[in-house]
Amino acid sequence: MSEEAKNELRERLEFFFSDANLRQDDFMRKILLKSTGEYPHQITVDVLLKFNTIKTYTTDAAVLVEAAKSLPEKLVVSSDEKAIGRVNTFTLDQMKGHLPLSLYISNLPLKKSDDDKQEYAIKADQLRDIFQEYGKIAMVKLRFRNDRNSKRREPKGSAWVEFEEADSVAKAAADVLTVKDGAEVEPKRKIELKGSQIGVELLEEHEGLKKKRDANGMSKGEAKNGDDDEEKKEKSTDFVLDWKPGCVIRLEGLSVDECDREAILDAVAEGLSITVEEAKERKIYADYSRGQENGAIRFPDVADDIKTLCEKFASGDVKVKGTAVKVAKMLEGDEETTYWNDFIEFKKKQKQNHGSNQKRNKKVRRD
Repeated sequence: MSEEAKNELRERLEFFFSDANLRQDDFMRKILLKSTGEYPHQITVDVLLKFNTIKTYTTDAAVLVEAAKSLPEKLVVSSDEKAIGRVNTFTLDQMKGHLPLSLYISNLPLKKSDDDKQEYAIKADQLRDIFQEYGKIAMVKLRFRNDRNSKRREPKGSAWVEFEEADSVAKAAADVLTVKDGAEVEPKRKIELKGSQIGVELLEEHEGLKKKRDANGMSKGEAKNGDDDEEKKEKSTDFVLDWKPGCVIRLEGLSVDECDREAILDAVAEGLSITVEEAKERKIYADYSRGQENGAIRFPDVADDIKTLCEKFASGDVKVKGTAVKVAKMLEGDEETTYWNDFIEFKKKQKQNHGSNQKRNKKVRRD
């Protein structure tokens, strides 16, 4: 590898493990927060080598490990060189840590795409180039809303620019703020992009004012920025689940004619030597749709008997409606993360649809 490529690889590693990225990256955050081993916050080298941006530089574990070792102030390599972790642990208390480090950018220019949809007329890197003179930038995030009709993301016309140091935010604010304490001000430096003068606020102030407006029950028309209500709608359909690793057994080769959730739960109770009622009290859930060959058993917490139960299904000692499953395995790594991400997305859509149905029912009653 060239020195330039090595430096870029180091930059990608540093970014992936950074506070700024972990606040946005559900996949990385989940793995690091739930990882166990020599270091509390680590991810295996094998998983990192699957990242597309890392694969563009190397598929060699030794090269990736060497890059991590060159960042001793931020990253640490396990003694067997199979995992890379953070020197400083990341906690959920840091999820709002970007607020005092960020600027809120509004009035970003939009354009029509080839399929006549709205999209940003600028790239995130253009904002990075504009603001990096004030200090090192940790993250630039263009903001989108989900359009239910088109099932695609629509640009909000706004962004966050997060710096690594608070001093950098102060320097930028002294030059470019167009709104301060909720009132418009004249900036020392006006920034135009594609003929549009962008608006700049401190993100912490913007969020504080938005909460105040929400608390006062202001309508969309009364709100200063039209996207605030959209954010409110998005948050109303949020579904957060603090899942734990080692709590899902995947079953493959179920009988499509005989199997149902009740049958799986009966088999679970038999394998654990408990009653079905006790299984339900433990909140053990059979994740299965009738007519499917595969399903899963989901536990709310880690327990010693989960692995034992899996082994009983795998060996055929426990059957579902008298039929042994073809495969029974504990989900882990990427498979486990994908399972939980799919479940969370399902719950979000379910909640969203429930809200839409409630609105329709209210309209029908009014009519």
